[in-house]
Amino acid sequence: TFADPIFGVGKSCSYVATGGAGTASLVAAGFRPHHFDVTTRAACGVFSYAGQPFSATVTARNASGGTTLNFDGGANTSPNMARLVTISEASGNATGSLSGTAIAASAFASGVGVASSLAFGFSNKLTVPQTISLRATDTDGVSSSGYTEGSMALRSGRLRLSNAFGSAKAALQVPVVAEYWLAQLID
Repeated sequence: TFADPIFGVGKSCSYVATGGAGTASLVAAGFRPHHFDVTTRAACGVFSYAGQPFSATVTARNASGGTTLNFDGGANTSPNMARLVTISEASGNATGSLSGTAIAASAFASGVGVASSLAFGFSNKLTVPQTISLRATDTDGVSSSGYTEGSMALRSGRLRLSNAFGSAKAALQVPVVAEYWLAQLID
């Protein structure tokens, strides 16, 4: 029920859950974020190799842009205000697929959750560098669409080992070079 707890005193509206089967869902609905912001962290500084895990941080925001602190899935939060959030590829890049996309409600603390094992795998290893955008959406349909959506630069690469010769009784240095594809081969 909605009520004025102390008549005549300046305050904001209060909400009192009076019990019943729908109580938890009614309280939880009161803390739905306005939108999400997504930021990314590349595995190699400014890019990640295809198939290499990278992370994305999802922040629940209110309409003023502040963090929605009650979007929290901690064990000490009653009821659980956070929802499952799924990360998807938002730029329409069809060169591969994204994995590790779920952030459990319990992973959110004070409005912030991290997907630490995202990876985008190219369908063809001879793919030129790509950039993907990431979108967060929860089970209530709240999304990062139209707000901050992180992007990730991706490269398809390999490690090339060169030949080395030496004694079996001593350490041997083997030259290693990291390479990535710059252009598609033309038939």
